[in-house]
Amino acid sequence: MTRRLNITKKQIAETGVVFAIILILAGLYIGVREFFFGAAALLLVTLVIPSALTPLAFLWFGISKVLGWSTSKLLLGIVFYFLVTPVGLFRRLSGKDRLQLGQFKKDITSAFTKRNHTFISSDLKAAY
Repeated sequence: MTRRLNITKKQIAETGVVFAIILILAGLYIGVREFFFGAAALLLVTLVIPSALTPLAFLWFGISKVLGWSTSKLLLGIVFYFLVTPVGLFRRLSGKDRLQLGQFKKDITSAFTKRNHTFISSDLKAAY
């Protein structure tokens, strides 16, 4: 996360439009007319002098980068600890070794099983 955040003119304009939409939705939800005037002023600034919104865009995209980084780590951790770990523990406690991990590097022979089988069309049909 040490990479510098480069903000383009398009991103600055998008930030102005997004905050104008937020103001409009807040005005509709709360019922305050001044939010609509603020949204109109923000859109006017976005069209006339978009460089004035550079600090806001920098903050907006910086927050989104931090949230994206942390959320992905959090979600992957949750999936791992609440889905993958219980399945692994269940398989270990059940004593099944479908991957033949117990045979791996026990001796010189390979853990792979040779299967001389000629496939026919009935092998590819689903067994419903």
